[in-house]
Amino acid sequence: MNNHFRLITCVAAVALCLPTTTYLFGQKQNVDFATTTFVKHFESKQAIPATMVIGSTAGIPPFNWFFCEGGGCTPSAVGSGTLPVGGASTGVTITFTNSNATVTVNNAVEGEYPFTIRRTGGGVAGFAQRNYRLIVRPALRMIFVLDRSGSMECAPSAPAASWPGCIIATGHRWDALKTGVKNFVDKFQTNNENALANDRMSVVYFSGATVAPAGTFGALINVTDFNTGVTSNMGSAPAQNGSDPVLGRDGTSIGAGVLEAINSRLGGVENNSFREVIVVFTDGEQNAAPNVVTTATTREIQAADASTLKNLNATNLDGIEIYTVGVGTIPAFTTLLQELAGGASGYFTTTAGNEAGFMGELSGNAFNEIFNKFSPQHIKFEQQAITGANTLAVNCNKNVSRLFFEAHFDRPFAGSHTRFEIYRNGVKFPLEKAQALVTPFLITYTIDFQELPEYTSEGAWEFKMLIEQGSYDPEDIYHPGPPSVKLFATADDHEIDMETKVGNTPVVAGSKAPISLTLSHQGNPIKNAVVKARIIKPSVDVSDLLARAQVTGPLPDNPELGSCAGRTLAWLQANNPGALDSLKIYFGDTLTLPHKGDGKYEAVYGDWAVTGVHKVIFSVVAEDAAYGKLERMKDQTVNVRIAPVLYKQKERTYNKDGRVSYLGLRPQYESEGRTYYVGPGYGYAFSVKGAGVERVTINDECGGKYGLSVQAEGDPKVKVYLLDEEIYRGKLSRFDKPYIKHKWGISAHAGITRPLGKLDSLYVNGGFYAEIDAGYQFTPNFSLEGRGGYYGFDQNFYVLGATLYAKGQFPLSSSGLSMSLAAGAGIYKPKNTDSSGGYSLRLALHWAATSRLDLSLEGGYFNLPTPDYQFLTAGLGLRYRL
Repeated sequence: MNNHFRLITCVAAVALCLPTTTYLFGQKQNVDFATTTFVKHFESKQAIPATMVIGSTAGIPPFNWFFCEGGGCTPSAVGSGTLPVGGASTGVTITFTNSNATVTVNNAVEGEYPFTIRRTGGGVAGFAQRNYRLIVRPALRMIFVLDRSGSMECAPSAPAASWPGCIIATGHRWDALKTGVKNFVDKFQTNNENALANDRMSVVYFSGATVAPAGTFGALINVTDFNTGVTSNMGSAPAQNGSDPVLGRDGTSIGAGVLEAINSRLGGVENNSFREVIVVFTDGEQNAAPNVVTTATTREIQAADASTLKNLNATNLDGIEIYTVGVGTIPAFTTLLQELAGGASGYFTTTAGNEAGFMGELSGNAFNEIFNKFSPQHIKFEQQAITGANTLAVNCNKNVSRLFFEAHFDRPFAGSHTRFEIYRNGVKFPLEKAQALVTPFLITYTIDFQELPEYTSEGAWEFKMLIEQGSYDPEDIYHPGPPSVKLFATADDHEIDMETKVGNTPVVAGSKAPISLTLSHQGNPIKNAVVKARIIKPSVDVSDLLARAQVTGPLPDNPELGSCAGRTLAWLQANNPGALDSLKIYFGDTLTLPHKGDGKYEAVYGDWAVTGVHKVIFSVVAEDAAYGKLERMKDQTVNVRIAPVLYKQKERTYNKDGRVSYLGLRPQYESEGRTYYVGPGYGYAFSVKGAGVERVTINDECGGKYGLSVQAEGDPKVKVYLLDEEIYRGKLSRFDKPYIKHKWGISAHAGITRPLGKLDSLYVNGGFYAEIDAGYQFTPNFSLEGRGGYYGFDQNFYVLGATLYAKGQFPLSSSGLSMSLAAGAGIYKPKNTDSSGGYSLRLALHWAATSRLDLSLEGGYFNLPTPDYQFLTAGLGLRYRL
């Protein structure tokens, strides 16, 4: 595992559950407790009816009932009888009598069913009213696929590239991961309204291979048993090929872990009766087979010989959701995680800049994203240096079902001298009424307002951490620097919906991407919010830095250091740490997202200069009588990918030995006028397709160089891909020859004309011209273009023309500037005159705005000998390569 890849894993040791209130389950469903929306989960497609009775503790029946469905609706009177909820055939109904209302769910359609019930009568003045939301979903089958390689024995804040020097006996990443998984499951199963009887969970442990969990954890088990035993199970799994210790010593095979989850836990194919979720956690690059391979046409798990073990894009697997959580910022690594999660539409999250903050990525960001139908949302989070008193102050809106207050530490932090307090509107909240998870790395308090009808979520809250001065060591040999804590406040809110999005396609270096947030309350757009997005971005391209690194000795050969990228990083950390200083620098830009209508706030950002992990931190502030004061934050990972790859002939080689062709390349891309190397670590992302291709082997040669060995009969035409981009098409033997990717192009030109000679004496003034053309590029410097045009002058005189040009184009700089000279002959038709032959010369200055789009400033000379007309043109051109 690479030391820059520290996992967003989470730790758990012991769950200390403080006493909770003793309100009866039946009471929680009563219409009287209007301080929160009541939420309950039911299983879809279940033939045995499930019911929920809604009553009232105030007064004595008979009651009068009022009902409406949808968010924010106004109830109207209903008599006795049964009504459908959500439509006539959803399988959800509600039956009213004069004493209660009974919800029945029977083989129901998956979805969320909000409604409101009001009660009057019973000898009680006024009315009671409550919002309800039923969540009908498939039972959950979730598998945690956890990295148990040796680098997980490093301290959370230690560079894993220094492995094995960073290994410590306790308080390492694996201990932290235990806390993270425990906290994840604990928040899901805080009360029996969230978990279903048929929900199941399991774990898979992997390093260079998988290892079976102890006891029953090798199968899918119920959530209660999983939650109770997962911490001890993670502590008892055997080491993989290790004489020492705790964890593996045989590398990292992400593919082995995912394959085990699909085949052993899920039976090899999807089961549409369940929601099947795989959550992959890793702190380093894969460097052992089976491998995850993602290219233009592939998302597979492959054996060492490149044979396919599992096609993740197969239709019988497309219902399985894969979420990936990683620690690290090397672009090849983060791109693999994004592609494994299903590309741009899938979910992955990684650390950026603060590698010790991995717990928030798992039990915060990933938890919220995976259970977004259940609506957990961060109210606020802050990274703080630990002082004698740390405080997180937040405003919470109305009708939140649960509040989570969490403290995540960057190292094991003794709880004996740590005390927490929670205040609402300046009044201390009794912690004995909250559920608590206390571990060395993480402390979580859960306030369940459905259990506590005498409390409400609305108000100004403070989460305070008090520490006796001098009771902790500011640093030690394993955890240098002062300790820090990240404080979170999270709302489980089923009335506020928030959706964020960055870009419509994979964001690439140098591109422009819309950043948007859509906000609503009970389905109604929130239009008065102040929405901002802060972009945290790296100062350098890590892959380019590693490709250009001046390595003067052999790279370390260790199974925990991943591919060339991780090994190069380890060498630099050991021999030239100053070369990595720029990796610690992160810049920030803040955008204000204006409201575009219907609750959507959006702005466009274009400063994605380099590849790798960027973060977008959204913040929302709004206030309205309907929901109170609203605050929200969301931290979203944006993996910026390589821009279109440049074809550099000098960076490509070709050799052949028998039936094997050897293709060598060092791919590059351009961004903001600079050329970057794609860099090491992308071996999994290359593919060669073509009739007759029998086998392809990819060798990462370090320094951003790759060797592709292609076994094939003869000299077939092939297509070579890097990720989803075609970087070569043609015969194998011409791989090192000049190559044009986009040979055809179309263009448009416009500007002014200037008559010369005889034409000037007849029509003194010029006018404007417009042209369109189509061209074909034969070599990087030579093309033919056919151009048709209209050339206007004063007195309504014009010339129509069609010209065939031979054009030479030559680069002036690496920033995309070039110059072209073209000569051509054609047919021209002046107004009121016969057509005649003529010729033209052109000179132009070009700027490549993108790999496909050129802008040009150009001038032309035209000569029609027969009528003896000459004229000049000057204008702008726009060319697009097809």
